[in-house]
Amino acid sequence: MTVANAVIEYLATQDKHIQNLLLQKTLYYLNADKMIATNGEEALIADNFEKWSYGPVDPEVYQTYRKYGSQAIPAPEPETIDDFLTSEAKLDSGHYYQDKITDSDTLKRIRKVSEAIFDHYQQKPFDLVQKTHDEPAWKEAENEIKSGHLHIKYQNNEIYQFLKQEGLKSWLNLDI
Repeated sequence: MTVANAVIEYLATQDKHIQNLLLQKTLYYLNADKMIATNGEEALIADNFEKWSYGPVDPEVYQTYRKYGSQAIPAPEPETIDDFLTSEAKLDSGHYYQDKITDSDTLKRIRKVSEAIFDHYQQKPFDLVQKTHDEPAWKEAENEIKSGHLHIKYQNNEIYQFLKQEGLKSWLNLDI
């Protein structure tokens, strides 16, 4: 939730408002970017993403923002952002989150990559869904996913191995 809220808040300051579908894919690729930067040693997001019919999803983030459907997720109120960044903030989902983004380089990278993904895919988020469907990690579970199996987890190593080889920048056609 910390990373999701950082993305939402940052994009809102740029007068860009992200929908849940694009947020999910952005989080997935931010996680991959961190793994690539640390040679697979460190993930940005602790939870494993699940393989859903529209690609990778962080279930907690999805549940928190699903009420917005395909509409843009509004940025948190400024006082909530201030609380969130200094200690704890209670979001309307009823959960508490600690600020975990203490490294300014990590925060800068989150902002740069999320803005690049938003700028390239906001008008065509299903192109990004297709990208995730073209990856071996999703393809290998495609029949299970289409049969309605739930809670199929991505393993960070399978994401890292593929995107390390392909290169995140070239795979997503981004200027980052």
